[in-house]
Amino acid sequence: MATCSTMCSVSEIRFRSKNMLIDKLEATASSRDGPRSKFVADPDKMVKEYSRSAADTHKCNKPELLRPFPVLMQTVDYLLDLFNENKDRRQRVTSSNFLSAFLFVSDRLRAVRQDMIMQNLDSTQTITLMEKMLPFYLETDGVCKMATCSGYNSKLHDFQLEECFGRWYEELNASNDVTPNPLISSAFFFRQLHRKPTLLQDLYTFRGKLSEEVFSLTKSVISSYNSNNYYRFFKLFKDLDPLLQYSLSDSVSYIRQSAMRIIYTAFKTPVSKLPSHLISDWLGFPSDTIFFVDFLQLYNVIPDDQGNVHISAIKLIDILENDQTSRQY
Repeated sequence: MATCSTMCSVSEIRFRSKNMLIDKLEATASSRDGPRSKFVADPDKMVKEYSRSAADTHKCNKPELLRPFPVLMQTVDYLLDLFNENKDRRQRVTSSNFLSAFLFVSDRLRAVRQDMIMQNLDSTQTITLMEKMLPFYLETDGVCKMATCSGYNSKLHDFQLEECFGRWYEELNASNDVTPNPLISSAFFFRQLHRKPTLLQDLYTFRGKLSEEVFSLTKSVISSYNSNNYYRFFKLFKDLDPLLQYSLSDSVSYIRQSAMRIIYTAFKTPVSKLPSHLISDWLGFPSDTIFFVDFLQLYNVIPDDQGNVHISAIKLIDILENDQTSRQY
């Protein structure tokens, strides 16, 4: 039985203090502006770090080192509040404050899941914790794919996001007593949209756990994407909750590539041209045209003096998976 009543055990605080392993976000106000070797631990800010070494795994299984569910809830709330102090995160993704909070919260949430697994929490508790964590992973996945965040590792982040979704889905199917969070439910399907053609079938299987409104919206987005109806897709996209927009980051990039092929095929003649603002609207770009102009340059196209795009000038390409321009909205 887990008996640790604080976010970080006394023994870990002592060990990390002795070995100068205190994070800046865990240091006292008077010491955090100096070098890391001088950081002094603030017990109220210390959070158990993720144990990366397989040799240390046995340490995590000691009751005095494991945090029970109420403490894990408290810890997750604290971490998310810490991250949410960064306002306008889409604009500040390249800042050092965003990076330090992002890396700290990512690591400490892994430790929460480690404690959760070690004590085999029940389905309701596991789902509750996952639904608290998932918005953090979804948002950071979206914003870090639209701007350069030096500490963002796409493979690691994707693994953690899928780990959370996988455990959420597994526990949800094992329990008939839990009603899933509607945003998390839609995001679960949207995250798979670009890589799973049979997703609509999965949605119908899951239908009994969703309200009719959530089911209908999720179905509409999936159907629009699968039919390459990019105009309808982006009309729906613009009205989605920001969390759902973040969950569609990969799909936005892929459907824009498909749309450019469709536009090229449908309008290709030696003299055909379309207003760039019209294509920009079709593809869901923001009103700031700089993003769309950057996107067009991927296809070796520059609008003419009247702002028109000459369709025959488009050079169709496969955009790199990590391209930021194709994801802007």
